[in-house]
Amino acid sequence: MKTLHIGMLNDLIREPERFLVASERRAVVTIPSLVTAGNFDAGVVLAHPRQAWGLVQHVKQLYFAAEKLETPEAVRALQVLR
Repeated sequence: MKTLHIGMLNDLIREPERFLVASERRAVVTIPSLVTAGNFDAGVVLAHPRQAWGLVQHVKQLYFAAEKLETPEAVRALQVLR
């Protein structure tokens, strides 16, 4: 079974992460750009299952605090940021 959990944190001043992608075996963490200020276009791969598990636990805590986006209607209702 594959599950995708999506949540949005609206407090941009205390924004903990940009995007997190993780499974039970691997994870990718975005980091600030290595060449451009203000961008998050680089990442680190966590290839050890224990590291990935730790990030999954971190994400679960963030998800509990997030506004859940669980339906197509909830996604369509989001405002476009420009």
